[in-house]
Amino acid sequence: ERYARGEPLGPLDGVPVAVKDELDQVPYPTHVGTAFLSARADHDACVVARLRAAGALLFGKAGMHEIGIGNTGLNPHFGTARNPYDLAHHTGGSSSGSGA
Repeated sequence: ERYARGEPLGPLDGVPVAVKDELDQVPYPTHVGTAFLSARADHDACVVARLRAAGALLFGKAGMHEIGIGNTGLNPHFGTARNPYDLAHHTGGSSSGSGA
């Protein structure tokens, strides 16, 4: 209704965005793709706060290669992001969840 009235929150109003697991996003824990980190964020990272202010719909955290130090996206702790067109393949890259 607000958008129909010509009152968008910002340039990203309604655009769905998954935040990479290396960035703090309330109310989710930030694991950085590893099992030994699990602190629940008490504030948003600056870029996440800016996405919210621009109207983005933040719907969760995107998986990543453990601690971001790899280019395959394989993650033994939280699962490996799979190619949605062929589940026999993974998406690759440290931001593998974003690729899916």
